[in-house]
Amino acid sequence: ADKQVLRVRFYDDPSGFDAATLFRIETENIAFNIYSGLTSYDGKTSKIIPDLADKWEVAPDGKALTFNLHKGVQFQKGFGEVTAEDVKFSIERYMKDPKSTFGNRFSDIASIETPDKNTVSFKLKAPSRYLVSSLASETALITPPELEKEYKTKAVGPGPYIHEQYLQGEGSTFKKNPDYIDAKNIWFN
Repeated sequence: ADKQVLRVRFYDDPSGFDAATLFRIETENIAFNIYSGLTSYDGKTSKIIPDLADKWEVAPDGKALTFNLHKGVQFQKGFGEVTAEDVKFSIERYMKDPKSTFGNRFSDIASIETPDKNTVSFKLKAPSRYLVSSLASETALITPPELEKEYKTKAVGPGPYIHEQYLQGEGSTFKKNPDYIDAKNIWFN
């Protein structure tokens, strides 16, 4: 066959594609294929590994956490390069949106700084042993600010698959993201 196709059955329609308000496994399974976070989890060891960030460090006093982003990572559909400002926008949106599913996980953050386009620094109210895992792809997905008013229906991220179409009651269609930073490890090449 010219195409490799994988069909996955979901028990219900997704509840929308807004990364800040994801809820229910059907929606989360779709989102994890579209979006990325600063960190992720290794599927074999469950250890926290880099995703959009290639490294991070904790300040000696534990009150700052600084991430260096992979350079040149692109949002899908021509929305440009993922920058520290995009990370700041996304995390602040999680923190401020009263409908945010995971906003309470970021209550240790006092402020977010972006000293350059590839560096984002979280200033903390107190040392936090959980923030790196809270910034993993499951709870802190990065989205382009330009789509803010359309997040409910449009899903664009830097993740492994591009969401092409959603038909209520029928399903979603995806294609491989050729610009994904870890394209060699996408299951279906």
